[in-house]
Amino acid sequence: MFFITFKPVLDRSINFLLSFDFFFYLTSKGREFKSNKEIIRKFTKEIISENIRLRENEQNTIEINGNPKSLLDILLDARDKNPKQLTIESICEEIEFFLGAAYETTALTVTWSLYILSQHEDFQRKVKQELDTIFENDTDRFISNEDLYEMKYMDYVIKETMRLYPPVPMISRKIKKSLRFGDKEFSKDWIYVISIFHVHRIPNVFKNPNVFDLDRFLPENFSKRSPYSYIPFSAGPRMCLGYRWAMTEIKLILATILRKLKVRYVENTTPPKFRITLNPSRSLQLEFKPREL
Repeated sequence: MFFITFKPVLDRSINFLLSFDFFFYLTSKGREFKSNKEIIRKFTKEIISENIRLRENEQNTIEINGNPKSLLDILLDARDKNPKQLTIESICEEIEFFLGAAYETTALTVTWSLYILSQHEDFQRKVKQELDTIFENDTDRFISNEDLYEMKYMDYVIKETMRLYPPVPMISRKIKKSLRFGDKEFSKDWIYVISIFHVHRIPNVFKNPNVFDLDRFLPENFSKRSPYSYIPFSAGPRMCLGYRWAMTEIKLILATILRKLKVRYVENTTPPKFRITLNPSRSLQLEFKPREL
C-alpha cells in the first residue's frame, strides 16, 4: 500500500501542472493516491485510538514495567503535555512517515538480497553454512541478539546488496551556505540531488562496481574508503535514525527464510526501476524449495 501511495510522487516532481493539487486530483493517479492515502490514514488513526485506550485503561503500565517506550508512546506523551501544538493529525503524519520509510525500504532490501543470492549459489551456500554453524542445524531455534551479531557473512551480503540496490536511490538537500568546487561556486539557494545509486558505482572507489563482491566490506577494505562513499542510509546529521533497527530486521527475515529454504530465480536479470524507492522493473519470479541440511 505504501508503495502504491508513493508511486505518483515522482510524477508530480517532474510535471509542473501536477504539482498543483487541483490538477493532480483530477487525474486517475491523483484519485488513486487520494484513496490510498485515506486508507492509510484510517489505519493509522485506528492504531492511535487503540493505543490511547490502552494507556487510559492501564495507566502507563509501560513506565511501571520499565520497558522502553515506542515512538507512538513518546508522541502521545508529548501531546498530553501540549495538545494544541501536537494534534492527532500531526501524529498520524509522523507515524505514516516512519511506516512508509521503514517497511518499504526494508522489504526492498530483503527482496534484492534474495534476488542476488538466488543468482549466486556460492554466496547462498556460505550464508547457509554460517547459519548452520550459529544454530547448530536447528532450524526452529529462537533467533537472539547474540545470533544476529554472529551473522558476519550475512552482514556483508546485505551491505553489498544495498550498495548495488540502495532502497532509496536518491536524496536531496538544501545547503545553508554556498559551495565551491574548483573554480565553480554553487548557490545555497539551490536544492541538490545526490544519486546514491551512482555514488555506490564510482569506479575509482569500487573496482568493477557492477560486480557483487563481498570483499569490499571486509574490515581492512572498508576502513580505507571515505565514510561518504557508501551511504545507503544517507550520512551526517540527517542520517536515517532507524538504520540499526533496519539491519536487525533484514537479518531476522533473511535468516528465518534461509535456515529452511533454498531460493532460485526463474529468470536471468531484472533491472531496477527508479522511483522514490528502487524497485524491480517487473515482478521477481523467485522459487523457494526446502533446503537439504
